[in-house]
Amino acid sequence: MPVAFNYRFQQNSNVKYTDQGVVNIQRSLAYNAYTIVKPTDEHVPTGPRPGLPPERHLTPYMQSLIANIRSLLLQRPIVTRQLLYNRLGWDKRTKLRQAAIYCGFFFESGPWREALVRWGVDPRKDPEYRKYQTVSFLSYIKSGTSKHRAVFDQHVLKLAKMSPEELETEHTFDGFNVSQTGNLFQFCDITDPLIAKILATKEIRTTCAPTFQGWYHVGTWAKATVILKDKMNTIIGGDKPDDSIYERIITWPELWDDKEMAAQYKSEIDDRQIHHEKRREHQVMHNVRWAARNPRYAFEKMEALDEQERQADEEEVPDDDIPEDMTEDPVRPDAILDADIGEAEEEDEDRDDEADEDDEMQVDNRDEEVSGSSELDEDSDSPVVSVRAASEGPVPFGGYYRV
Repeated sequence: MPVAFNYRFQQNSNVKYTDQGVVNIQRSLAYNAYTIVKPTDEHVPTGPRPGLPPERHLTPYMQSLIANIRSLLLQRPIVTRQLLYNRLGWDKRTKLRQAAIYCGFFFESGPWREALVRWGVDPRKDPEYRKYQTVSFLSYIKSGTSKHRAVFDQHVLKLAKMSPEELETEHTFDGFNVSQTGNLFQFCDITDPLIAKILATKEIRTTCAPTFQGWYHVGTWAKATVILKDKMNTIIGGDKPDDSIYERIITWPELWDDKEMAAQYKSEIDDRQIHHEKRREHQVMHNVRWAARNPRYAFEKMEALDEQERQADEEEVPDDDIPEDMTEDPVRPDAILDADIGEAEEEDEDRDDEADEDDEMQVDNRDEEVSGSSELDEDSDSPVVSVRAASEGPVPFGGYYRV
């Protein structure tokens, strides 16, 4: 006589039966529903994409997360993922990415890239939104600890156990400490006095540049972002930033003629002794000029001189024109969906190839690894799963930068 066996079956809470058939809510939320607009689109969306599961069909837990995100967006209409995780908890990362679908949209590229924007808010129309512009870097100087595999899991577990009070300032840069939670910042979260003074300028553009520097002139953008990265590299390298090497740079106008800027310190470069004494300052000046002329080149090539270069004979860095490149790599969900954590090494190789193509700048660049924790994907909130798992979420909250 057959005996029934209790398999303790439980229906998947993410599977719903509708008139259209069986719907996997989790998959549709994680993969298909982000609203991503081009920075040149005329209008911004005012609500989520049609076809999403109604909020009333979501779990009470998910509804509470949506309410929390909306409450935060009422206080601050544009937020980064680090801010969300720091305020609402790193143990909720996966669910927060899914809840964000109901709360706002993302720009594919441009000055507000990788930030969640509240429905109906168009930062390209009002210069007051310039303080929410984002800046991020692909790499830092090596920090000594690679956040791969188990090391990264432990790092996220550590963040998940930290209280909101402990994480309150982790998405900011004060000029002395580097964030543990990522390498994406909004200008309003940069509290370093020197950089904040640069960004506080009233001399801004009359119209927004949606694909590049937003409401700031290119000179303002270059000064702030180059000094920000240089200070970060200095701190990660174990030294204390010296504001004196930036004093002349902050006096530069918001718009300038590159040849005039180069002429200001050309005589110092021609003098071998003076150039040796002011090598660091001259290097930052070069980087600011490069950033203003070609932003993509600058952020891929700006690196501190290595020991070999310091020992080599000083040579004048040529002032050959760099062709302007205003393009950006757009954020596309499908570009990250097929990515695996193991592909991080391929990114390093790509940067090496790009460095070889720009030998004319006569600056020896070296590979860097991301310092701090870069956002990676996981399949559940808690416990943290291995980062070897395939990426789940799309780019906006899926962790565009990987170690």
